[in-house]
Amino acid sequence: MTLSSQTEPLFLRVTKKPRINRKKLVFFAVEVDTERWSKVDYKTHYIIEICDTDFDAYQEELDVGAICRIVPDSMLHKNVKINNLKYNRKIVTTSNFTLVRSKGSLIIKLIGNSNKFKGIGELKAKRLWERFGEGLYDILDNKNVEELTSNFEGRLTTKTSTNLVNAWESYLNTDVILFCNKLKLSVSQSIRLAQFYKEATKQKIEEDPYRLLAFNIPFIKCDEIATKQFGMAFDDAKRLSAAVEEGLYRVLDSGSVVADYETLFQEVSEFIPEDKLVSLALSGEYINNNYVLLNDGEYQSNGSFVMEAYLTDRIKVMLNTKPKLNLPKASLNKVISKYEKRNNFNLTIDQKQAVSLVLNNNLCLINGGAGVGKTSVLDCIYDVFDECGIIPVQVALAGKAAKRMSELTGRESYTIARFIRRANKLNICPKKFALVIDEGSMVDLFSMYQLLHILPQDAKLIILGDSGQLHPVGYGLVLHELLKVPQIPKITLKEVKRQGKHSNIPHVSQEIGKGLVPTFNDQDVKFVKSNVRKTVLKDILELYQEDALNTQIICATNKMVDLVNNQCGSLNESKKLLVYNDYHDSFETTGFRFADKVICTQNLYDLDVMNGTVGKVVECYNLPTAKEVDIIVNGKHQTIFSLGKIKWDDGITTEISDDLLNNLSLAYAMTIHKSQGSQFPIVIIPVFQAPNLDRTMLYTAITRAQKKVVLVGSEKVLVNSINMVHSDERKADLANKLLEILK
Repeated sequence: MTLSSQTEPLFLRVTKKPRINRKKLVFFAVEVDTERWSKVDYKTHYIIEICDTDFDAYQEELDVGAICRIVPDSMLHKNVKINNLKYNRKIVTTSNFTLVRSKGSLIIKLIGNSNKFKGIGELKAKRLWERFGEGLYDILDNKNVEELTSNFEGRLTTKTSTNLVNAWESYLNTDVILFCNKLKLSVSQSIRLAQFYKEATKQKIEEDPYRLLAFNIPFIKCDEIATKQFGMAFDDAKRLSAAVEEGLYRVLDSGSVVADYETLFQEVSEFIPEDKLVSLALSGEYINNNYVLLNDGEYQSNGSFVMEAYLTDRIKVMLNTKPKLNLPKASLNKVISKYEKRNNFNLTIDQKQAVSLVLNNNLCLINGGAGVGKTSVLDCIYDVFDECGIIPVQVALAGKAAKRMSELTGRESYTIARFIRRANKLNICPKKFALVIDEGSMVDLFSMYQLLHILPQDAKLIILGDSGQLHPVGYGLVLHELLKVPQIPKITLKEVKRQGKHSNIPHVSQEIGKGLVPTFNDQDVKFVKSNVRKTVLKDILELYQEDALNTQIICATNKMVDLVNNQCGSLNESKKLLVYNDYHDSFETTGFRFADKVICTQNLYDLDVMNGTVGKVVECYNLPTAKEVDIIVNGKHQTIFSLGKIKWDDGITTEISDDLLNNLSLAYAMTIHKSQGSQFPIVIIPVFQAPNLDRTMLYTAITRAQKKVVLVGSEKVLVNSINMVHSDERKADLANKLLEILK
């Protein structure tokens, strides 16, 4: 095996559809001659690993038969033997990668094998080439459907011919790619542009280079293209307009949807250093279509303004519309009584009031800390809905929260994203429909905007949450803003039911929720002082080993999660979970072992495993070729390749496919965000060097514990965190808009 460097470009034809392997896009290819466009050497084949994060942009384009130009970053040579024949395998990593159009008869491989060219198999593609030869390229470029349908033996249907020329147009525009290359854009950025603007790409970008902002290209890069390559003046209206747009993007990235003059001035000054130009961009005299100037002089992007305004209008209609389906008080009490008898406990006065409030209003907020019985209220509400013929659909932002909702209520739940995708397929009766949103504090503005667009006009909306918990990962605030509006029906539950009567966890969490530093003198709530990272890790490890089976470590940062997972993982000396790398003809470690605690990091709907679901590796196959197993996906049998098995906390066991492996991490420790919606007997919380740690994060982490919680770290960091609430720094205007319209 030898390593070599090569600076000359290679022209390669894809021979096997790419796949994502360990977070790299990998495909097989052979080299082709650029004059005859034929295979150079049948005994040499290439394995290409692309260094880019936006795989989705060109994964479709890299079908079998596609041609690409590659300048290798590195190349590994290896001799292999297949069926007693010697071959030369070259493993190439590259970040300099471009797709080019097929030449000559190579078009047969491309349109005959790619899923993009539906209705054309390799046999039909070969006949097309035999009939038209090089002229086929002109026919496709000119979209000559008639030529394909009338002058081809065995004739293509008009529909197939139209699909063929449309797929060819969307496949690759060489001129556009070359133009984007001159702008020094990445392959994925170039393809995204070509797919969106098509043949008008050059014109659109030359007209306004700042259109590139919409394709996640940084302002500094756009500015360099505009001023240096196209000679745009520094005070050009398009430049200043784009600067405000970029400033507002940065405000959104911080979570706020509103910015005062000073904040926005500071943001824009980061990339437009001339104060005079920044003032001009933000002045009332300067015409700018990228923001709305609010009554109090604050700025809001058009997008977030439209979303908040839409929510305001929908909420006003909900509040002014009386529910058409009501239940007499005596009948309601009867349903509640049956529920209490069946479950062998009584609802509190507040819980009963919450049930009544939901029934008698189209919009209702149920707020309350962890363990106060929000799910019990919801369960009883569903009994009432059944009595009234109302169809409830329950959703949550995170997959784990949605799945837990199903487990607790016995009814199907959806992530918000999945519900939006499937809304048209669900059995929704417009006049008897209720949407129930759990973990409401985490729901961002855009998600709520999408939900209300789907929600029928006469539907009920119930939002459950805890305003003391984490704010949304996305921009905006919804639950926190709605709680400020007196006209919205709401109730806050306070009696804690999760822990026992003698537990100190509720008291400590409530103290922290109020911004007070509690005392830690109890056996079930401890604070271990430690100011050195090594000592913190050592203490955490020792505490974890006391009862590993029942303990979860919850951290504020991914960095601390990785440190703790590495430490805990090193204690496990069981059998390694290996994967056979057919590119290198050898086993390699996956980073996991038998009995490792693991977490899924994405929603994998086909496998019925949600983001945040925790499990344990229970089997490692370690075979030279991955084991073929039969699984059921969406009610159909499907064969996959598996490396082993994981048993999840909900009792389900799944095979470890490539897709699952690519979205798997150790879970001895997890972030506080990942833990929201979960419960654990014992929780350990590192309190050390975490600038993002605040009161809401501490409160959320502590309330995950059922029996015991231990905080380990710096007393100074603890106090500073309790005194800080990052969501208070977020600016939104939803409450103001509602208060104004509901006067």
